Amino acid sequence: MKNLLRTIQFFRTYLKKQFADITVKQQVICQENGKELHFDEYIPQNKILGTIVFTHGMTRLAYKDIRINEFCRAMASCGYRMLAPLYPRIQALDVTIDSVNDIAESLRTFIAQGYTTRGKLAVFSVSFSGAQALRAISTEDIAPHISALLALGTANSYLSTFKKILDPTGPADAYVKMLMLHNVLLHSGEDYQMPLRTAVNSAIDDAYQHNEPERLIDYAAELTPDLQTQYKALIDSLFTSDNIFSRYQTTIDSLEKKFIESGNLSTLKTPVSLIHSIHDRVLMPSESEALYQFLKDNNIHAHLTITTLMDHVNTHFSVRDIKQAWRLLQGFNFFFKHARA
Repeated sequence: MKNLLRTIQFFRTYLKKQFADITVKQQVICQENGKELHFDEYIPQNKILGTIVFTHGMTRLAYKDIRINEFCRAMASCGYRMLAPLYPRIQALDVTIDSVNDIAESLRTFIAQGYTTRGKLAVFSVSFSGAQALRAISTEDIAPHISALLALGTANSYLSTFKKILDPTGPADAYVKMLMLHNVLLHSGEDYQMPLRTAVNSAIDDAYQHNEPERLIDYAAELTPDLQTQYKALIDSLFTSDNIFSRYQTTIDSLEKKFIESGNLSTLKTPVSLIHSIHDRVLMPSESEALYQFLKDNNIHAHLTITTLMDHVNTHFSVRDIKQAWRLLQGFNFFFKHARA
């Protein structure tokens, strides 16, 4: 009962934005690989119930995104120390297996530096980062220290995700289509240099703000005639034809193979809560459903919540729909129950 009340407290705090008086420290640690780990530490005013690492999604703002700040403040208000690291490759919007290693290395650093609570960390992850964090926590030396993982709107398979997003008749929005275009070009081995890369990245930022596909063609204006033709053909393929996926399937197949090899989920012992919006136009809810089925088939303690109260990773909680509200509470409650050290 105490855990459920704490989950309700989290939602009340998050929705009302009435955060407790907590301390936020900007920290830098040198990791064993020689790289600096930048992170924000949100410290509760009273007793620390557990420590949660928040792995941010593919956004330019990274761990400084206001949504992450509010989630972390709400959780810290309920007694959890929150660690929100910067992952530069994810911030750069790159879907790469190296991000699995980056997340794993950050967890190793927190464990080694004593940021655990009674030897444990929990992980809160969003979007593509959820799939990468799952593989990171399955690493043999990290797994014993992870108490729970919550993934909001995550992916199960690179192959199925790319295929659904790159389908011009599918529901994926302009922003995520441009993200996937950037990534197939990045990994294809083709000549993806400036200024074409600049145009694609500018179009990504535009789509993030406006989600209006007709605006994207404007970014061809500064390109040479040959690059204009190439850029316009790519944009046309995203929204009116289906040759992007088939053209780059070898690249995507290679990414999928590396992704599967980056972690053995079948040996996972960590309880996993998956929460996904039925309205998600970035990653389809079928991704979390497939991942949940895999976890259950491998006897991994998991909980799945498909909800109408979110759009991708943004929560629009309302008590007017009691049934949906209760389901969403259960999804978070499952995580908090195991995240408490």
